[in-house]
Amino acid sequence: MSKKYIVTPDDVETLTLPWGVFQWLNAPNVTGTNKMATGVGTIEPGQGHSSHNHPGLEEILYFMEGEAEQTVKLPDGTIEVKTVRAGDLVSLPPDVFHSTMNKGNSTVKFLAIYEFSGPEQGMRADPECTITPAKNAP
Repeated sequence: MSKKYIVTPDDVETLTLPWGVFQWLNAPNVTGTNKMATGVGTIEPGQGHSSHNHPGLEEILYFMEGEAEQTVKLPDGTIEVKTVRAGDLVSLPPDVFHSTMNKGNSTVKFLAIYEFSGPEQGMRADPECTITPAKNAP
């Protein structure tokens, strides 16, 4: 695989899940990275992803469009729930459980950044995930 330094959404596969779609723009199979992973996702109205965590891995969520309910289980066990909108950032330390639900009437678009690559492959393993090849497949 040749490394891509400039990546467009047409250069990567699209993962379709029950809650929305996701494209990993920076991952080992795209840019050759062995450090981080970065992707853009959308969550349809009334949908969201269930609470999960990433053991030993920090994650950043940056919201670009729409409005969502973000849930974060804090280290002391309390649960924080906040509405996030375009321009908001969520910083998730390693191991912290979190979920994102679209409570609005429009699509939520967000950027996800993983400290290390690897866990992004979990989406592909979801039995409900459909993978559409990149439009600009090599």
